Amino acid sequence: MGKEFFLRVPTVLGLQGAPEILPTQIGGLSKTGNKQIDFVFNLYDIAVKVGKKFNLAPLIILAQASIESAWGTSLLAKMNNNFFGVTAFGKPNQYWD
Repeated sequence: MGKEFFLRVPTVLGLQGAPEILPTQIGGLSKTGNKQIDFVFNLYDIAVKVGKKFNLAPLIILAQASIESAWGTSLLAKMNNNFFGVTAFGKPNQYWD
């Protein structure tokens, strides 16, 4: 993954210049100073693994997670590692506990 990959993510999402993707520092230390790049660095390997299991493109997984979790800065994402706002009920299984 090169710099070009990270520059394309907002373009693919159609969010160029949107306030939701402007770099901000919310809690914790940033590796790069850019929350979008940190988000992708931190979650790309997981998105690849999940994508293979469910036949989904990792970029699509990260794009949806970035929108629903404000690039991982939402309270639900920070406190519960929940990047999609989905809750569940029932017996714990391999996907949630």
